[in-house]
Amino acid sequence: MDKIACVIVTYNRKRLMVEALNSVLTQEQAPEYVFVIDNASTDGVAELLHDRFAFDQQHLVYYRSPKNLGGSAGFAQGIKLALRTDCNWGGPRIKSVQVK
Repeated sequence: MDKIACVIVTYNRKRLMVEALNSVLTQEQAPEYVFVIDNASTDGVAELLHDRFAFDQQHLVYYRSPKNLGGSAGFAQGIKLALRTDCNWGGPRIKSVQVK
């Protein structure tokens, strides 16, 4: 089975992050790697996520940006981290995955 990496970018979305992360982690084919990129949130999302999830910095990674760079720059940071994994990138084996 193909390995999947997922990037989630957040900024002050504490209420939505638990739901989003639970949704990703309970997919029929859960990602091998999940990267949560926090764009310098100030709403306590970091503490909440670390209380509820076991970030091992290998397969479930939390990265906090020192300042809010915006959604696209946060996503770019996540992609940089994800490209370091052994996931399949491109080619005919990649298929679309529907999120629940």
